[in-house]
Formats: sequence, C-alpha cells, structure tokens
Amino acid sequence: MDREFPLWKSVIRAVRSELSYTQSKLLLSHWDSLWREDAPTLPERQALDPLAFIAALPHVFMIEQASQSDRLRYRLAGEEICSRYQGGIIGKYLDEITPKDALPQINAYFQACLDRPAPVLLKGILFSERPQPGMGERLLLPLQDKKSGRQGLIGITLQKFSFPDPKTAREQSPRMLHVFPMDGSPAEITQY
Repeated sequence: MDREFPLWKSVIRAVRSELSYTQSKLLLSHWDSLWREDAPTLPERQALDPLAFIAALPHVFMIEQASQSDRLRYRLAGEEICSRYQGGIIGKYLDEITPKDALPQINAYFQACLDRPAPVLLKGILFSERPQPGMGERLLLPLQDKKSGRQGLIGITLQKFSFPDPKTAREQSPRMLHVFPMDGSPAEITQY
C-alpha cells in the first residue's frame, strides 16, 4: 500500500478538530509527524516512537491484519486496554475477544481504517457489548509495514466513565462514528 495521499494535511486537521482528549491529540500529532511532504504515503509502523506519545501509552494498541486472511490481531496493548480483558489481548485476534453479535459492527470500522484507508474516530459509548459500557473516544490510524507487507493500525481508547447498564448508556449518550478517508473525500459521520 504505497499509494500517495496529497491531501493528508487537511484530513489530519479534520480529525484533530473532533478529538476531545489530550492523549488522542498526542498520538495523532506523532502520526502526523511521520508524514513526508515529498512522498505522502501512510506512515510505517517501524517509524513509530513510543517516547513521543508516552503519556498515551496505557491507552494505546496496535493491530495487524493477518497475511492469509482479514483477521485482525493485537500486536501490542497498553495496561488500560489489557485491564478490560481477562488474560490480556496481546497476540489475540479481534474475533476472539469480541462477542459474536457485536463483531460485524466493530470489525466494520476497524476494516474501514485499513481498507479505505482512513482515520476512524468513535465518540460516545464504548464497549457497548459489555454490561457496563463506557463513555469516551477511540481513534484508529492506519499504518503500513513495508517489511512484512501487512496493513496495520495504531489506536487509542480513552474511557472517561462507565454507565450502570447499556440501556442508560443509549438514553444518555449518542454514539458517533467518524470516518476520514485519506483521499480527502468528505468525512462520513453517522450515529452508530
């Protein structure tokens, strides 16, 4: 995936304007710094410098797409992310840790990040498949890995509080999905 994206700066500005939390902005700023004016292609996974977004690390995760399938596997996950899953998630596939009824919806926005490619922002209810959903934001940013030829992404999930149950969450908070295509076409914003 060595396609060039000459409108990348306007895409990043649009994403930044929708972010609510400092840690998300920090990760986006680092991803932004990896773009090159002379060859605007997706940043490479190997270029990431965790020290540049150290304050966000507990909330950060990395996913790669399996080479022989579309399955998504967690390569890395910070402490806050792992704490939500018994036994952690590093090395596990998205379809192994996500309830079957929620998988199509969740997989769709992860795949949008990789396939379009596009930064994806989910705002509002998080972990809606759980007994006590959270409120916050999740940002997904596409990456390339020229060495392995695999697509991947880096993401951050920031949960600021929990709802007592899914019904209360749906009544009190909208859930919005923002997809920002790297080709510069208009952002797609939908209630999710």
